[in-house]
Amino acid sequence: MGYIKHIGKQKEYNFDYALTTEVDQEFMFEKAAKKQIGDFVNGINVTIFAYGKTGSGKTFSMTGPETVTDSLKNSFTDIPESTQKLFGIIPRACIQIFQGINEYVRDGCQCKLTASYCEVYMEKIYDLLTKDRKEITLKYLGGMYLMDKLTKRDCMTPEEIFGVIADGTANKSTAATAQNARSSRSHTILTIELEKTEISGTKTNSKLFLVDLAGSERVIFVYQRIFRFQNFLFCFYKLYSAIKNSC
Repeated sequence: MGYIKHIGKQKEYNFDYALTTEVDQEFMFEKAAKKQIGDFVNGINVTIFAYGKTGSGKTFSMTGPETVTDSLKNSFTDIPESTQKLFGIIPRACIQIFQGINEYVRDGCQCKLTASYCEVYMEKIYDLLTKDRKEITLKYLGGMYLMDKLTKRDCMTPEEIFGVIADGTANKSTAATAQNARSSRSHTILTIELEKTEISGTKTNSKLFLVDLAGSERVIFVYQRIFRFQNFLFCFYKLYSAIKNSC
């Protein structure tokens, strides 16, 4: 049981785990994401996101330190073991996904995996896999939120997903803050889609959303002055719905 104070009020929350700063990346992945990644491979839609103030370790938990980001496009066998130990949730998820896919392929299934990467910055959505960082239009039609299709890349190996991450990261909007010089001022969503076709012809589709949010203190500061914080949450609801309906 955990207790959090919010605007003078104390609220109770149940936590599955509370991890200290002493745990390593592998232990964190085992407790926070491994089961969910297995669910995705088996056909269930999954979302994993990091939320917290700037400097709290969101990007470190989701991806790893800069040494990981810089090495992701290399062959996995060329990445030093010391760097692999620092892999966050996303690199470890990619490896686990392909381990699961290989098992399905051995059983005679056909599998297709694609990845897209988008950014929400200053209330606008951008496709991070286009050279010009194309802005994406969000529409509301027929009771659903829809958006122009994001660029999707076929990925046959973990390294190809790592390439999506590295290319998208290079296009992200970043700016130094007083708390973290590496801080990103945008929210990013890496979407991985898996289509499995069994020998019987039965098809299963699932999506994995891996989200790295900007510092929460920035969100609260901006949206308390311009909109209510609920509007920010509603913006993400619209974006998730659009990705689910349009990708």
